[in-house]
Amino acid sequence: MTEKYPIPGVALVLFNRDGDKILLAKRLLSSHENLKYGCPGGKVENGHTLLETVYKELQEETGLEEKDLTVSPKMMGFISSNYYSNIDQQFICLWFSSQLKEEKEICFIEKNNEGKNKTEKWGFFSLEDIKNLDLMTDTYEVVEKIINRRLFEVKIKDNVI
Repeated sequence: MTEKYPIPGVALVLFNRDGDKILLAKRLLSSHENLKYGCPGGKVENGHTLLETVYKELQEETGLEEKDLTVSPKMMGFISSNYYSNIDQQFICLWFSSQLKEEKEICFIEKNNEGKNKTEKWGFFSLEDIKNLDLMTDTYEVVEKIINRRLFEVKIKDNVI
């Protein structure tokens, strides 16, 4: 029996210019969580760094490039690990964040080898709007942490804690 190892991946939480919305799209052709919303991301290919993979996935999935971001993506300190029984595979994802330099509509949609759309149109969603979306498991975990962190920061700022 061949031993399977977890697949390393990266994902990018991309905030809009004002920092109050997150870029998401509904995955149409995902091997593990179809028809759920997720951030840009993917597997780390052999020989690529994590940051190279973030930029590659961002460009492949959204058409955005490094020059469109205010800063180089930074690791958020979030790591998600999910096992998908339908494909018998474990994924470990390291999460990054960055922000757009300027507002722009993202019209690019990645296609698979058969020419089918891999996602619906990308869009920026407020944290309030995100609560009503069906998110991929790891996206949900990370967004929940972002919301909790922001609530904590507001409490500190307002001297509630």
